[in-house]
Amino acid sequence: MNESLHSRILLGVTGSVAAFKTPELVRELRDRAADVSVVRTAAAAKFVGDSALEAMTGNPVAHELFDPRGLAALPFWLRGGASEREPYHLALADGVDLLAVVPATASMLGKMAHGIADDLLSTLLLATTRPIVVAPAMNPRMWEHEATQANVAALSERGVRVLFPESGKMAWDTEGSGAGRLPEPPEIAERLLAHLATARQLRGQKVVVSAGGTEEPVDAVRVLGNRSSGRMGVALAEEAHARGADVVLVAAATSVPLPAGLRIVRARTAAAMKEAMLAESADADVVLMAAAVADWRPASPAPGKVKKSTGPPEIRLEPTDDILLALRDAGTRAFRVGFALETDDAVANGRRKLAEKDLDLLVVNDATEPGAGFEVATNRVTMISRAGETADLPLLSKPRVAIRILDRVAALRAGRA
Repeated sequence: MNESLHSRILLGVTGSVAAFKTPELVRELRDRAADVSVVRTAAAAKFVGDSALEAMTGNPVAHELFDPRGLAALPFWLRGGASEREPYHLALADGVDLLAVVPATASMLGKMAHGIADDLLSTLLLATTRPIVVAPAMNPRMWEHEATQANVAALSERGVRVLFPESGKMAWDTEGSGAGRLPEPPEIAERLLAHLATARQLRGQKVVVSAGGTEEPVDAVRVLGNRSSGRMGVALAEEAHARGADVVLVAAATSVPLPAGLRIVRARTAAAMKEAMLAESADADVVLMAAAVADWRPASPAPGKVKKSTGPPEIRLEPTDDILLALRDAGTRAFRVGFALETDDAVANGRRKLAEKDLDLLVVNDATEPGAGFEVATNRVTMISRAGETADLPLLSKPRVAIRILDRVAALRAGRA
């Protein structure tokens, strides 16, 4: 990262209607002591004006590959050191700490994935050696198209950080439902600066994350399950990947898309998840057990479908194995993080589980609190360390909770070394 007090961020703005949020994003970054310069595409000018962006950043907005302004088009921190003989786009590409494309259209993702450089922004993205983050925003059908998903997967595999879009109301009601909405500027700003601070923190280390809710068969078509969406585990996997880790995501049933660029191991039942977690954790550095694993399963699942006409079945349950206890007993050397969802005495119950399962960190939340628990995009958690120290987080989006959890893991591991 640049040695100056401020992080220097080049913000690439493309022609998504979500571009109207970029002045607020600039303000959020500036409030967090970042210097910002903007490069926009021609289409972006339809949604946000240069005057607003220049007023917010204090820098000229660049949009031409062969800019007649010359060095005067560079951000203020580059004007003193750049040479008239140096290619303009290379001076821009190398003079920042991070390139962030917010919002990123399907077109720009395609250009990046296929090495097309036909304007200033796409040329910069090919020329830079700095970290790149993209925040896609588009119609849900465009986001879900297999071509877009293939481009995102290719970029992720090359080390580009993808801030996945949220589900929510789009600019036009006719756009339908599904993922495609740009996250709000405060969240994007925090995640960009966190990425800068931690981009190489876990490089060369293996992190195993579990996510989703297990499903225990009652018969050939029915299951006993829970309402876990997998959001928290997926957010942790994405954040660990962004910090350079070799991530394995052990996924039960999930209702959110699984991130590209990670190794995914599917484990639908508690028994399958135990087997996968033991195998993958044997050589892991960090284990994050965020999945909601069933405590009970039908003792004798019916081999076929139980017919309604036979009347309500009697289902005898038996306990499943506790995976965190199994990891403890296996003697894994990994830093182990457990998760607990409670409905009363959350911290007291969390302390008991921390000690019983010999964990390095336990993350506990109270499902009765608004905005916490299953089927929501936010969470409010308390982190309890092996030493008994607690850290309460406010209500945050799950990606922001993931940042705080991995920051805490890093601090505790540094103290343990």
